[in-house]
Amino acid sequence: MRKALLILVAMVLVAGLTQLFLLRFAAGDVYPPYSTLRADPLGARAFYDSLASLHGLSAQRNFQSLDRLKASPPLTFFWLGENINEMKVAPKWVVESLESLVKNGARLVFTFCPEQTAPRKSWVERARERQMEEKKDRKKKDGPKDAKRRTARPAPRHDEGEETTIVSLRERWGFDWDHADLPRNQDGTFKSIPVSRRADTATLPKTITWHTAIYFTNIDPSWRTIYSRGRRPVLVERPLGRGTIVFVADSYLLSNEGLRDNREPALLAWLVGPNTTLVFDETHLGVSESPGIMTLARQYRLHGLFAGLLVLAALFVWKNAASFVPPHDEEAGALRLEPTAGKDAAAGLVNLLRRTIPPRDLALVCFEEWKKSFAHRQELAARLARAQSLVDAERSRPPAKRQPVQMYRDISRVLAERQ
Repeated sequence: MRKALLILVAMVLVAGLTQLFLLRFAAGDVYPPYSTLRADPLGARAFYDSLASLHGLSAQRNFQSLDRLKASPPLTFFWLGENINEMKVAPKWVVESLESLVKNGARLVFTFCPEQTAPRKSWVERARERQMEEKKDRKKKDGPKDAKRRTARPAPRHDEGEETTIVSLRERWGFDWDHADLPRNQDGTFKSIPVSRRADTATLPKTITWHTAIYFTNIDPSWRTIYSRGRRPVLVERPLGRGTIVFVADSYLLSNEGLRDNREPALLAWLVGPNTTLVFDETHLGVSESPGIMTLARQYRLHGLFAGLLVLAALFVWKNAASFVPPHDEEAGALRLEPTAGKDAAAGLVNLLRRTIPPRDLALVCFEEWKKSFAHRQELAARLARAQSLVDAERSRPPAKRQPVQMYRDISRVLAERQ
């Protein structure tokens, strides 16, 4: 009864913990902001689910590296919730993979995490900027001779591979960014601002609400401004090959909260574009899937095998913890009457027999075990010597002619004699 109660309590505990984990993952707050797996206001799951439910569209998440992307253009590739500072530089192979998608007809949509104010520069960044300014001043003072002497030095060698080469996205795609602080309410909280449409696209709303201080600057002429905050572009688009690249300075309009409070379906449809295959990247948010044992198990549906092994392990532990066969009445009575049951002479003989000792050597083994317990007693020295002579005589005989029963009787008679 006690074991059944413990098993029941363990099952209830496991069920409770499982339910807690399911509730936590259902809310999605364990994932980064603007992840399509997150269902709270900071996630983008509502946008993903709504597109996946539309007839004629195919929405999927990407958890693997870009070089393993299974979908092929034309598609719309969403890169949501990126940190704007991560756009300064990027590995060359990542940039080339994205450009290859766009040139083959894909639409690449970048949205950035909102920032209410310009980030404060650390003392390291300020010192680095001072050093750069001092270096520029020294170059101006050195004159053309020193400049020629410096440029004559051989360029440093780079032993890194192609996949570790870093390129500047700002120079390659022709853009930069800056910050203009958002206004505050009377209580000190930041408030949203309206941004106006600049492109001649009648299907888009004239104004939308904006929740970030980021805007784009020094953009290449190939970029087309769609929305701007005054004269500051906040949503831009440029063609590249057969596809397009879209930069959205605010991710709020694609978030669950944005779809609930400030939904702009025309703008969302424009971001999706004409493609029917939609891919939402999760790897840049740190949510990736690396192939391993569990991945292979899910792929080949080995859940039943693992469940069977778990049941076998539980049965093995149960078998060794408790006997399935109840004890006989005689054994149970002996265990109740004799507190030291299992330590008498009969139990010792049974233990010897369980060692698979040949019958011809049984008496010899019994005598050796007896000597371990009584050889130290001085009053048995003479009888022990006589018994040892009988044992030696028995061992000298061939195994087929040994008489263990007679030797046992002789040893017992010698040891039973009084001094």
